[in-house]
Amino acid sequence: MRNSTWITGDWDGDLEFTSRDLVIAFQEGGYVSVAMVATPEPNGLAELVTGLIGIAVVINSVRQAF
Repeated sequence: MRNSTWITGDWDGDLEFTSRDLVIAFQEGGYVSVAMVATPEPNGLAELVTGLIGIAVVINSVRQAF
């Protein structure tokens, strides 16, 4: 199809992005590994506390109504 450019990964100039482009990137040092940043996973504690507070508020308002 010959529709690739340097920006889209055609680093050997043949207008196609192929595995040869990746080999060139590794050989020339153009590939830089970026360390993944650890993202804390939600553990549900905040949701649990919020739910318990909501239940307590509802129970308290029901008790005050009677």
